[in-house]
Amino acid sequence: GGGDYGPKRAKSAPSPKGTKKSGGGSPGRNGDGERCHYAILGLDRTASQSDIKRAYRKMALLYHPDKSLDPNAPDMFRRVAEAYDVLGDEEGRRAYDETAGNGRKG
Repeated sequence: GGGDYGPKRAKSAPSPKGTKKSGGGSPGRNGDGERCHYAILGLDRTASQSDIKRAYRKMALLYHPDKSLDPNAPDMFRRVAEAYDVLGDEEGRRAYDETAGNGRKG
């Protein structure tokens, strides 16, 4: 078969478990099904406050229900806002890192 040599579509390859491509999957969830605020914003735990703010603005525009045609946009917009509420506040971020982190990365 010559199927491996033709043009490829972005969604044609099988996606690894837990990625954004899965139909009903939720980006930003760790292996236990919990939401990871850093992953939702596409950041790692070493991100600065300005990185967090920049990522929030980018994701909020991407998933804004009035601008996105994605049927999951309202839910993702809510998750992005929740992640920013926690990580955008120094004390909230510190508490999140202590309680939700438990040594896990991302």
